[in-house]
Amino acid sequence: MKSLKEIIEDPNVSQSVLTDGLRVLDEEIAKRSGIGGMAIKGAYKVIKNIQGGRTLEKAVKVLMPEFIDKLDPYFVRFQEEGKGKTWEEYLRPHYDALADELLAVTDRKIQGTDNRAVRKTYDKLRPKARKEVTASLPALTRMMESYI
Repeated sequence: MKSLKEIIEDPNVSQSVLTDGLRVLDEEIAKRSGIGGMAIKGAYKVIKNIQGGRTLEKAVKVLMPEFIDKLDPYFVRFQEEGKGKTWEEYLRPHYDALADELLAVTDRKIQGTDNRAVRKTYDKLRPKARKEVTASLPALTRMMESYI
């Protein structure tokens, strides 16, 4: 059995996962509504426009290996226990814990950034981040299913 890390970081797969991940991120941000959604969309637009989107892509590239590390134990258990379930179905009961684990990565990474605009935007949105990450996990896991 291959680990999730081996699957996703395969040189023949990793760029496609990055491209699809950015697409899912765009789609999930576009779904947000209300005042909170406007704040998220505005912040996302700021980050996406820094260096013509290269900053966002770079951030995802930097975060992806550690996100995969957080997902990998779930993937191992999915392979052992998830018979008859999709990746999304298996992960669903774990979304809250997984969101916390992913946000722990971003919290640590944001402390090391020199980009004040990114840090300020992150700090502003962080209080509601768990809810937003949890809401986006179904789309992310569905995207990942095509690779696993």
